[in-house]
Amino acid sequence: MSSSDSTPLKFSLNDLAIAGDMSKRSAQLLSDEGLLPKPHGVAAVKRVAVIGALVGVGMPLMAAGRLAAALAHMEFNQYDGEIPAGFNDLAREIAKSEDAPRMADLENDYLIHETAFARPEIYSPGKVLLSDAMLEIVDREYVYVGNAVKLAAYAKPDGNIHHVSFSGRLEGWDRNTEIRFVSAAEIYVFDPEDPKYESDRRHREEYMINHVRPKALGKLTVNLSLAIRTGFDRLQFSDLERGKKHRKKGRSKK
Repeated sequence: MSSSDSTPLKFSLNDLAIAGDMSKRSAQLLSDEGLLPKPHGVAAVKRVAVIGALVGVGMPLMAAGRLAAALAHMEFNQYDGEIPAGFNDLAREIAKSEDAPRMADLENDYLIHETAFARPEIYSPGKVLLSDAMLEIVDREYVYVGNAVKLAAYAKPDGNIHHVSFSGRLEGWDRNTEIRFVSAAEIYVFDPEDPKYESDRRHREEYMINHVRPKALGKLTVNLSLAIRTGFDRLQFSDLERGKKHRKKGRSKK
């Protein structure tokens, strides 16, 4: 069964381990803890790739899983409930391809990637795209999100303060305890009925961006979208090594 069939894609734990650059045991643990979407489809591949990237910058596995889930659920209005893979900049070129995904598959990032991967003139593994979703962790505590072009703009003296947003904070990282992500909505509770609600919310956001972020002693920056595409790349390279032209649908091997 080829990738043009309508049956949803399914991925094994081995596939998820490859996409996340981790052991099968780690992928199993994330799944058992409910930190990977089920069934194990494209959303699970995207999630595990992000988790793997967070682990790669020093975050413990379970903390990375919880943060990735929180970011997907709260920060991004993505059709599949996950972090975007950043294909916006390539959508027009991909659509011109003879083997472009059907309209029904245009919201399947894996199938879009499969098409782009076969077109080296429009897609290069490892390349940063301006629409990429970015994450910054400041001093192992404060969490900010934006995209590649916005974070670059912020670095300029006249960068707009709303080019990034304050997402929340991490508790427990420096105490060697279980790391917990606390969203900005949990930290700063405002009454929507209060006429000063919006101005208070903006004031707090501006303070976190203009005063806390620039004084950081250290920053961890993760390109979340690139992490997802890299996870897809790993699966494509793995399939090529095994002589598989297309990923099979509707079947998941352990």
